[in-house]
Amino acid sequence: MRTGSGRWRLYVSCATPGSKHWRIDVLEADEPAGLEHAEARTVFAGDAHTGLKDPVVRRAAPGWQAWVCCHPLDIADEEDRMVTRYATSVDGLAWNWGGVALRGRAGSWDARGTHVTAVLPDGSATYDGRASKAENFSERTGTAVPGAATGALLARAAAPVGEARYLDVVPLPGPPPARTPGPEPLGPTGSYRLYFEAPLADGSHELRTQLVTTQAPPVRR
Repeated sequence: MRTGSGRWRLYVSCATPGSKHWRIDVLEADEPAGLEHAEARTVFAGDAHTGLKDPVVRRAAPGWQAWVCCHPLDIADEEDRMVTRYATSVDGLAWNWGGVALRGRAGSWDARGTHVTAVLPDGSATYDGRASKAENFSERTGTAVPGAATGALLARAAAPVGEARYLDVVPLPGPPPARTPGPEPLGPTGSYRLYFEAPLADGSHELRTQLVTTQAPPVRR
């Protein structure tokens, strides 16, 4: 992220050795190369009952927003359960918790938990979900729309929209590239760079990217 003063800020997930606990630290530097040696400070500590990781952070007037993946640690060997909570901040360093932004739906493909992976300017989002403990590390991507409360989300689809996980959607600046022949879009176009983990036959994942030009954010089609 870039701060209001132009500095670079990186939020990182840190595992506590010998436990299932995670926390979130932040690094800050004048240039990206300086992040390697920047002093880390903890901004989401979690506690003995909750591990926190994989934040989606956005700057938004009048401050900052975050959607944080929370893993309850109260039951041994059940720590893969997850829910996404919303938080706000004036400076991106001291955070105030809001409510649960998105949780799994009983009996659905995302019943075991939800992990928001991207939030677009219009408030729509993508998230990882899974139905069971056995699907840990094999999450699939779903889409969500803004809920009634600020930062809240509503799952949009009864089924996942893709087999990928950790999908990030980056709006690109400037006009979209020239269109190829075909039907005219229904509305204004935009360009997006997708980054995601794609599943492989052996159970591992590889990082892929894809350029998408569409009439609206690709996760809303």
